Amino acid sequence: MLRIILPLLITVLFDNAYSQSFVWAKSLGGTKSEFPGSIATDPSGCVFTIGTFEGTADFDPGVGVSNLTAASRSDAFVSKLDPSGNFVWAKRIGGNNWDDGTSIAIDAAGNVYLGGHFNGTADFDPVPGPLIYLPMVITMFIYAN
Repeated sequence: MLRIILPLLITVLFDNAYSQSFVWAKSLGGTKSEFPGSIATDPSGCVFTIGTFEGTADFDPGVGVSNLTAASRSDAFVSKLDPSGNFVWAKRIGGNNWDDGTSIAIDAAGNVYLGGHFNGTADFDPVPGPLIYLPMVITMFIYAN
C-alpha cells in the first residue's frame, strides 16, 4: 500500500508545480552563437537575462533592432524585458578575449548583480562613459549597479 500512496502523493505535490500558465516566449540572437547563462526578475516583474554571444546579435525580440557586437571572440550580454516581454535595453560587457556572463541576481531594492568569467582585459561598465578595464589572465567578475 505504501508503494502506491507514495507515488500518488509525489504526483499530487509536484503536479501543481507544473500547472503554470504559459505567459510568453521570445527569441533573440544573431548569425553566430549565443549561450544563456541565467535569468532573474525584479520586483516589478521585468525579466533580466545574462549570457554570452559571438559576432553581432539582435537583442530586441520585437520588430525593432538592438544590435550588440562582440569586441573579440565572445562577450557577455545583459538584457532587460518588461513584464510583457517587450524590449527595454541590452548591454555588452567584455574586452579583448573571451568573456562570458553566467549568473544574475536582483535584490528586493532592484539592484542587479552580475557574475561571469573573462580572459585578458574587460570593460565592466555597460553604459557609455568612462571605461573600467581590469587586466587579468583568467578570473571571474561580479558587477553590481
